[in-house]
Amino acid sequence: MIHTDKESPVVIISWMATSLGEVVGILWVIARNLFPFHDKHRDREAEKQNPKQTQLEKDTMTYIAKALADKDN
Repeated sequence: MIHTDKESPVVIISWMATSLGEVVGILWVIARNLFPFHDKHRDREAEKQNPKQTQLEKDTMTYIAKALADKDN
């Protein structure tokens, strides 16, 4: 943005506020994708529609469960 005497402080403040809103929105989407289904917006129907797990996911969950059980003992 090239600075000229025509820009008013209102335009610059609104531009900065819009940019901040966009950044917050992007962070919100990233957070929702990293930590899904842990709040009141949980979509239980979507969880039931895709019950398939790959063998790697099953093996990983078995390994984690075994490691936690060994840690407790």
